[in-house]
Amino acid sequence: MAEINRRVQKESQILRELEQMAKGLGLNVFSGRLSFHGLKLKSGHCSLRHQPWLIVDSCLSFDERLEVFKKAFGERSIHSQAFEGLSKETLKVLVEAIEPAGALLALRG
Repeated sequence: MAEINRRVQKESQILRELEQMAKGLGLNVFSGRLSFHGLKLKSGHCSLRHQPWLIVDSCLSFDERLEVFKKAFGERSIHSQAFEGLSKETLKVLVEAIEPAGALLALRG
């Protein structure tokens, strides 16, 4: 049980850090339930009133939410300052997600 709680806490921390990174990259972020009266919206990156948005369904699994962030980050130019303050766990997730991984590692030294 304690192991599950640690995993959930770690996943929550990673998602919070990814959300902060997305905001730092100029994305407006909405995370919440995307089902309304039988209408189911999809998570993803979009433009609304000429503003970039990242919409994340909170009902998705950790891996599915992670995939939403990976796709959004893959479409943006990311500077090394965006990685400042991220935990090792979040950096590891990003290294596995963003190509080229070698360039990402070089940014962190």
